[in-house]
Amino acid sequence: MAGNVSDYAYLYGRVSGLIGKLLSSREIDSLIQSRSDNEVLASLESTDYERYLSGLKVGEYENIELERRLFAHLEDVFEDVVGLTPGLDGESIRFYYSGFWDHSNVKTLIRGLHQNMSWRNVRFYVNPLGKLAVDDFEISYASGSMANFLIDVGFVEDEFFNDVLSEYESSGNLEILESFVDSVFYKRYVNKLKDGVLGDIVGLRSDLFNIKTLFLCANYGIEPEKYVVLGAGRLGRDFLMNAGKLEIEELSTYFSFTDYRDLVKLVLKSFTEEGNINSIEKITHSYLINYVKDKSVLNPLSIYSAAYFMERKMLEIKTLRAIILSKKEGLSLDETKSLISGEYV
Repeated sequence: MAGNVSDYAYLYGRVSGLIGKLLSSREIDSLIQSRSDNEVLASLESTDYERYLSGLKVGEYENIELERRLFAHLEDVFEDVVGLTPGLDGESIRFYYSGFWDHSNVKTLIRGLHQNMSWRNVRFYVNPLGKLAVDDFEISYASGSMANFLIDVGFVEDEFFNDVLSEYESSGNLEILESFVDSVFYKRYVNKLKDGVLGDIVGLRSDLFNIKTLFLCANYGIEPEKYVVLGAGRLGRDFLMNAGKLEIEELSTYFSFTDYRDLVKLVLKSFTEEGNINSIEKITHSYLINYVKDKSVLNPLSIYSAAYFMERKMLEIKTLRAIILSKKEGLSLDETKSLISGEYV
C-alpha cells in the first residue's frame, strides 16, 4: 500500500463524515413514494444535493440537465476522495473508477447502436466522468455499424472478436455481445490492477462477472470460453470451463463448496423467477458493496473506506436519477421500484 496506516487516519475521518451524509434506505423509500419529481426535488433541498439541483425548473428541465447536475456532484466528491487518499493510492482510486466509467460509456454506446439511437440522443446518456474521449467515436457510431464502432474502441485486438461479432450479427443477441465487451474490459483491467491495492476488489468483480456469464451462457447454450475472465479471482480456469458444461439448475450444486454458494443460490432463484440478466447484476452488485463494506470495517485505516464510500455514492446517484426521472415520466410505483437496486428496496 502506497500510504501507511497513519496517513489514512484523516481520510477515514472525512470519509466517515461523507458516509454519514448518504441517504438512508428510509429516505430513499420516502422519495420512491413521492407523487412527483417536484416533490422529490423539494425533499433534496436540505441535503448536499441542494446547490447542484437549485434552479432546476420542474416541468421545463431536460433529462440531460438533471444528469449533468447529479454527475457534477459525483465528480466533486470523487475528486475530494482522491485528493484525500494518501500517496499513489489516490491515483489507484482514480484509475479504477475512471476505467469503470469509461467501460460503462462504451456499453451505453453499444446499446444505442443496437437500438438505432442517434448520436445526439445516445450522447445524453453518457457519464461525463472518466478518461475516455467519447466524442472521438462519433464518426464510427454515426456509421451505424457495430463492427466499425468496436474496431474503433480497440476490441478487434481480442482473439474472439470475429466469432462473437458474427454470432451477434446473426442472432441479434445483445446480452452475449455485452458479455464479450465486459470480458475484454476485465482482461485488460485485471492485468493492471490485480497486484495493486485494489487487487482483491478487482478479483471479486471478475468472479462476480464470471458467475453472471456462466448463467447467461447456460441459458443460451453457449460455451463460456470466449466470455469468462481468468487469472484475477478465486475461480480457476478448469472450474469455470467445467461449470460451462452444466445446465442452469446444476450450477448451485456445483458452487456448493465455494465461498459463493449462497450467492449462486440467490442468483439461481432470481434468474429462474425473472429470467433476465438485470436481476443477476443487482444481486452481484449488492454482494460487491457488502464485501467492500466488510473490508472497510475490518481495515478502517485503508483504501477500503474510500472504495466503500465511492460504491455507495455511485449507487445513490444512480438511484436518485432513476427515481426523479421515473416520477417525471409518470411511471407507477412498481415501475419505479423495478429500476432501483436491491440495496434500497
